[in-house]
Amino acid sequence: VSAQSYSVRVDRAAEVVLAPYLDFNVVNSDANWDETFWAQEGHAAGKWVKARTKKLDFFVAAAMECTLEGVPSQAEGREGYAAQKFTVKAEAGKTYTLHKYVGVVSSMNAPAAEVESKAQARATEAMGIGYEALLAEQRQAWRAKWDLADIVIDGDDSAQQGIRFNIFHLLQTFTGVDPRLNIGPKGFTGEKYGGSTYWDTEAYCLPFYLASTDPEVGRNLLVYRYKQLDKAIENAAKLGFTDGAALYPMVTMNGEECHNEWEITFEEIHRNGAISYGIYTYLRHTRDYGYLAEGGLEVLVAIARFWAQRVNWSDDKEQFVILGVTGPNEYENNVNNNYYTNFMAAWCLEYAAECAEYLAQNQPEAYAALAAKMDLDQDELEQWEAIRSNMYYPYSEKHEVFLQQDGFLDKELVPVAQL
Repeated sequence: VSAQSYSVRVDRAAEVVLAPYLDFNVVNSDANWDETFWAQEGHAAGKWVKARTKKLDFFVAAAMECTLEGVPSQAEGREGYAAQKFTVKAEAGKTYTLHKYVGVVSSMNAPAAEVESKAQARATEAMGIGYEALLAEQRQAWRAKWDLADIVIDGDDSAQQGIRFNIFHLLQTFTGVDPRLNIGPKGFTGEKYGGSTYWDTEAYCLPFYLASTDPEVGRNLLVYRYKQLDKAIENAAKLGFTDGAALYPMVTMNGEECHNEWEITFEEIHRNGAISYGIYTYLRHTRDYGYLAEGGLEVLVAIARFWAQRVNWSDDKEQFVILGVTGPNEYENNVNNNYYTNFMAAWCLEYAAECAEYLAQNQPEAYAALAAKMDLDQDELEQWEAIRSNMYYPYSEKHEVFLQQDGFLDKELVPVAQL
């Protein structure tokens, strides 16, 4: 539900036209050839508009009710657009206030055939509650959030404004009440990346929610990935992986891979490590080890199986290597033995085994059921340890430093000042 208030006062008598509207005729900034975002599904002049996404048939409806005391409205509408036009014979010095109430409902929460009627019901209910009451409720809700999440910086107003600006966007982007939802890299600040989910959620966002909100908020981010585990296994199977190995997508809306650059989709596989690390971060913060039996271990094992199959044994190095990858900074594509990727692969194998052993000791019945479900045995855990303990990491003996990837020092060294 959205509620907005507009006030107008004129210095001299005048005719003022106010026309609040709903407009579904939008073009995403990343669209090709002016492709429209929605396929229009209907409208009612002045009341509601309905549309669906073109690929997945996801339906959304928005409806509105507007009030301006003593002034009737004229309904307007066309495909993807609805408006209510108020024409005011304004008197000098008098204030006129328009209230706009909008209800939005999608097919995630209602049958597709009912989204417009339910959206209309929400708008009507909001109008009945009234703007001031809704505003008071909103203030109370945000006050509770700020009591948990606020960070106070003394002596630096710019830093204070910046941190609160970021906290606000994180809190409005993900409320945590619905595990079917996640976080777009741009939040609600812009259209870039289309609102899809990236590994940024686990790597960067999850710690904030764990520290600043109810633990259930962070847990729901993990549940989101668990609910998409089957899709991640399918994603890996398309690339030839077997036995329940999972590769989580680089970019997704529903668990399927949405990215279309092969060197990112197929090679930026470090993202799997972020999913496992998210579970580690959650358990370390909450001590909710029961989550391992409720989906966490299944995700960890599926990711570990991916890494166990993705490594190669190098006879020359007498160690395991990972070839043909793109590192997290996307500095260069299709490289061998990116340090971060190799490190996270080894860590994922170790952590999955640790969690399996923990569950076996502390919840033996739950572990036995999961091990049977996943066909997981001690031999596989020992295989993971053999890979972890023999992972190769690029290193320069001359400079005594670990390298970003194989051959990194073969590049022309250019000072940053010359770039």
